[in-house]
Amino acid sequence: PPTELTPTGVAFLTGSAEGRLAGLEGVEPARRLPGVAEVLVIRRPGDPIRPAADAYDRIGHVIASADSVAELDQMLDAALEHITVRLTND
Repeated sequence: PPTELTPTGVAFLTGSAEGRLAGLEGVEPARRLPGVAEVLVIRRPGDPIRPAADAYDRIGHVIASADSVAELDQMLDAALEHITVRLTND
C-alpha cells in the first residue's frame, strides 16, 4: 500500500554581512512555532561570520514539517523571520 509522505524541509541560518557573531535573538520563539521540529545553532558568539558561500558558512538550521509544501515554505519562512543574527565588527 502507498505510504503518505509528510512534507519536511530545512532552512539555513546565514549571515548577511561579515563580522563576528554577537548573538542570536528569537531562537526560542522560533522553536515554539507549530511544525518546527528543530532549530540548531552551530556557531558561538565571537565566531567569524560571512555571507554564505558554502555549507561551512552556515550559522545553523531550522527543520519543519507541514501538511503541504506551501505550508512548509510558510513555516520555514516564519521561523527564519523570528531569528535575528547580530554581528559585531570588533
